Amino acid sequence: RVHGGCLFATLDDAITMFLYARGATDHGIPPGVGLTGGMVVNYKAGVPLDDEYLIDCGLVGRKTDDKGRLRVTVLAEIRNPEDRTRTVLTAGKATFVMMEGMPWGRSQ
Repeated sequence: RVHGGCLFATLDDAITMFLYARGATDHGIPPGVGLTGGMVVNYKAGVPLDDEYLIDCGLVGRKTDDKGRLRVTVLAEIRNPEDRTRTVLTAGKATFVMMEGMPWGRSQ
């Protein structure tokens, strides 16, 4: 079975790609850097190795924090596409903090 840490990283990466690819066009999220502010993963069933899976992502919330930064919450679910009911094997809900530019600065 796939290690839980690998599933966590896969969901985090899928959410990042979702925000990069669809955030601005489909959800009006301004371009910039999105940093993972927090993530909770629910391991519902084992994920066998050597198979292909489907990851569904969707925006479930957005708000502006006390510092004026947009925080978006995305749900990502790993499913087996061969399963007729597409049972959720692992689900992650993450909050990303959207930053303008490079928040860690640049070295000269």
